[in-house]
Amino acid sequence: MPVNWEEIQRNKYASDEATPSNWPEGLKPISVDGLALFGIDRLGNLYWDGQRVEAVHRLNWLERTFAFAAAVAAIVIALVEVGRSAGWWM
Repeated sequence: MPVNWEEIQRNKYASDEATPSNWPEGLKPISVDGLALFGIDRLGNLYWDGQRVEAVHRLNWLERTFAFAAAVAAIVIALVEVGRSAGWWM
């Protein structure tokens, strides 16, 4: 039996009663039929209902500061170890 994609797209969301009360306004759960709308391309990118799904998380200033400090510390430690092994200092 062929897949009726129009019917699946019409029923891609679960009923409004299934939405948890603590979810943000306008957010709806996916129905079991709606799961058929997930797909991947040959590169492994995820799509839902023909649109690419992207998870974006940008670091806040504190996370960026700690990441920068960790990178600088790693570089300094590496330089010290190279200097020690080369006999530049003890």
